[in-house]
Amino acid sequence: MLVLFGGQRAPLYEVGKTREPGRTCALNDCWSIDLNTGLAKAVISERGAPPTPRAKLACVAVSQLAGGQQMLLLGGCNNSEVFFDAEDSLHILSFSKAGNVSWITGEAA
Repeated sequence: MLVLFGGQRAPLYEVGKTREPGRTCALNDCWSIDLNTGLAKAVISERGAPPTPRAKLACVAVSQLAGGQQMLLLGGCNNSEVFFDAEDSLHILSFSKAGNVSWITGEAA
């Protein structure tokens, strides 16, 4: 399984209008992709809320002794290209062996 979080959407341009530099938009959607089938689905958590939209973040996967897995998200910046403070920098996406998904965010992480 491959898990993707956040990133940036490129500026949108309307058909027939001149192309002017637009603003990008940070995202906070989360997707899992089954590497065997190529099927993608949105990751919906039963507990907790995803981090605020962000781009330019780092992620790492961690296996737990209980058989579940976690993805640690660190840092990132908002739509204004300002990096988040330390208290809003670490977030954990947890996948239990039973299939439950939860977010631990902010200072609780």
